[in-house]
Amino acid sequence: MAAIVASGDAGSRAAQEQLKQAFYRLQREERAKAQAEFVANGGKAEEFTLEEDPLEEELKAQLVILKELRAKQIEDNEKKKETNLERKRAIIEEIKAISTSPEEANKAYDTFRKLQAEWKEIKPIPESAANEVWKQFQFAQDQFYDLLKTNSALRDYDFKKNLEAKTRLCEAAEQLINEPDVIRASHALQQLHQEFREIGPVAREVREDLWNRFKAASTAVNKRHAQYFEGLKEKEEENLAKKTAICEEIEAIELESINGYAQWDGLTKQIIALQEEWKTIGRATKKMNTKIFERFRAACDNFFTKKAEFFKDQKKAYADNAARKLALVEKAEALKESTQWTATTNELIQLQKEWKEIGATTHKTSNALWERFNAACNEFFDKKKAVLGDQHKEESENLIRKKTIIEKLEALAIEGGDNIAEAVRALQDEWAGIGHVPFKSKDKIYAKYREVVDKLYKEFNLRSPRRAPKGGNGGSGRPMPEGNSLLRLYEARKAELATYENNISFLTTNSKKGSALIDTMMKKIETLKANLADLAERIRQESEPKPAAEAPAPEETPAATEAPAEPVEATAAEEAAEKASATESAEKPAKESEEEPAKE
Repeated sequence: MAAIVASGDAGSRAAQEQLKQAFYRLQREERAKAQAEFVANGGKAEEFTLEEDPLEEELKAQLVILKELRAKQIEDNEKKKETNLERKRAIIEEIKAISTSPEEANKAYDTFRKLQAEWKEIKPIPESAANEVWKQFQFAQDQFYDLLKTNSALRDYDFKKNLEAKTRLCEAAEQLINEPDVIRASHALQQLHQEFREIGPVAREVREDLWNRFKAASTAVNKRHAQYFEGLKEKEEENLAKKTAICEEIEAIELESINGYAQWDGLTKQIIALQEEWKTIGRATKKMNTKIFERFRAACDNFFTKKAEFFKDQKKAYADNAARKLALVEKAEALKESTQWTATTNELIQLQKEWKEIGATTHKTSNALWERFNAACNEFFDKKKAVLGDQHKEESENLIRKKTIIEKLEALAIEGGDNIAEAVRALQDEWAGIGHVPFKSKDKIYAKYREVVDKLYKEFNLRSPRRAPKGGNGGSGRPMPEGNSLLRLYEARKAELATYENNISFLTTNSKKGSALIDTMMKKIETLKANLADLAERIRQESEPKPAAEAPAPEETPAATEAPAEPVEATAAEEAAEKASATESAEKPAKESEEEPAKE
């Protein structure tokens, strides 16, 4: 723009308009980019403000100067056209002045030729008067030639030259009918018309035919020009429809429902493809071309602005998720040295559940955090396995040993023998000396053991050692029918008392209901303590040896009537060992006897 102003020539308005549109297109792109960067850096789109562009002010100043320069040039051109019009009218009057008689025409032939040459040199005149002045000039020439009698040779020579020139113009116009470039043909035809007017007259007999030939060729060229612009208008309407469809396709995208990188990536490729398609479509109608482009640009800008906002929000969400996962990593690393196997196992399992509930982070951060978290969990579980693995192994070995004892007892039940009582009691003592077995096998193996022992005592009429009299051979040695029942009842009441005493420690007296519950439990505890004291006394009495009655003579004692000893379920030592085993196994977390928690 500055170069055009410096030249002093306003130049083409269309060229200046193109420069102006290019400037504002670049400005819009720069501002859209600046807004996207502002949003990406944490700002809100509605808070973005445009800075003043100093180049825009300079452009406006140059446009004002060009406008003034163009106005002055137009004014000067109009004045020049008026001057040219006055001169052409003067030439017409001069030709009329020398066309008053044949004698004057013959004398002024050279002057007439000079006036014709001068007419050709004068170019621009007002458009509104051009046709009328040309007709007046043609009439004046014809009138002059009609009066030119004496110098007919010169007149015929001029007619011949003019005919040849106008014939060439007709031929050139006829060639333009087949010109591929319709616009170029139209411009060339206008130039031919200008030359046709400037050429002098031809003989009267060919004048009409020549003009009709030139007119017919001009009509054909003009018809093609009109058809071209009609087709161009239809094409522009089609282009407008295609561009409108592209705008509607972009505007129809539901940006609020997009919630993933894959969707944004796919839609971005779709938008870029539509932009490339837009470039292949020609201009729309002159009235709508700028408006449809602004609509297209606004739709694209809106898409990419929303995309920038989404990625900004995702970046913040990733940061929050990374912070939450880092907190879990630090907790896991703090627990990895713990030897509280049950409690720590539960805590780590809970941390793993929380980890799965937290959303994604960036790939690099996610891998680093996961490696730390997984390493901490693995370290704890590996140590736990190393420590508890030997215990599990020992319990499994104990289970095998007890199964072996059961097999030996079953063999005794089949084989029998004179020393079966000593063999059974030796195996019972061996059973009592074996440690714990896996918790899930404890009840089953103990039930099998009791079953085979009871069978032996019943089938072979064995007596329990703990029911034998303490001194001499006196006493009947019969088992006490309710001894085992009292012991089991005593142990049950004792366990129930321990449960109540443990539970009461968790209650508070902050409410009436809490106080009433505590009172009820205290009464229950007192009742259980009284029951235990009574049971202990009964057990003590049952354990004291009764005075032995005088035994009858051997021959008087019928062997067939001796009652067999009741099968003894287990010795006191065995029951105590099994209860201790059950208590210790109950304190172990059930999780330890199962597989370790799955690691994430």
